[in-house]
Amino acid sequence: MAENAVWRQETRKTNLKRARLADEQEEVEDTHDKAPSFIRSQLNTAAADLTVEQRLQSNKRSLQRSEGFMDSKFTSK
Repeated sequence: MAENAVWRQETRKTNLKRARLADEQEEVEDTHDKAPSFIRSQLNTAAADLTVEQRLQSNKRSLQRSEGFMDSKFTSK
């Protein structure tokens, strides 16, 4: 039983080391693949195609999805 515990501990160490290396490699790939403003540029290009009416509808829907929407005064809407 002690041998099994030692074997399991060694296996666990190698698995943790492998996972740590994979995480580090993934972080490096994430920082090098895309610019930091990647999401902002994507949102800007998507918003450039919308009409004023579509933007107003989008803003209305995002407000309705917010958590405090039903808590505020209902009659003032």
